[in-house]
Amino acid sequence: MSYPTLLIGCCLMLQGLISGCQAQNTIIQDVNELPPAEAPTLETGILQRVDGYKGDLLGAEVISITPAENDALEVIELSVPIDPEVVDQVTVVGPSGQLLELGEPIEISPNQEKSSVGIILTLPKKKKLGFKIKLIDLPDD
Repeated sequence: MSYPTLLIGCCLMLQGLISGCQAQNTIIQDVNELPPAEAPTLETGILQRVDGYKGDLLGAEVISITPAENDALEVIELSVPIDPEVVDQVTVVGPSGQLLELGEPIEISPNQEKSSVGIILTLPKKKKLGFKIKLIDLPDD
């Protein structure tokens, strides 16, 4: 093989490599345009509607269950031993994760001395299913 042929072959090979390495159109998204991250959420295990029942996750405890003024509802008082600073919002879901219908808005009572959160919720009596509590820490704090 002659020197000019080798040189041309190398040039063609180099040209092929260079064209294959050209920068691709890459879109870099501005951090401010990214969707907000989901708020950190902790979840109790399934809690049963029984006075004194203690869940297996987070140590959530059913303190009491009393009839509401409306006979179709019952008031459930809970205590969750968790730092009150990380609980801004609470939702109640069934065992399969569906949101449960509440009779009244949920009451959240932080107890700084005991490093726990008291929760009072009202659920329909007709559905005696267990439930889970989702404790949400909103990013605004």
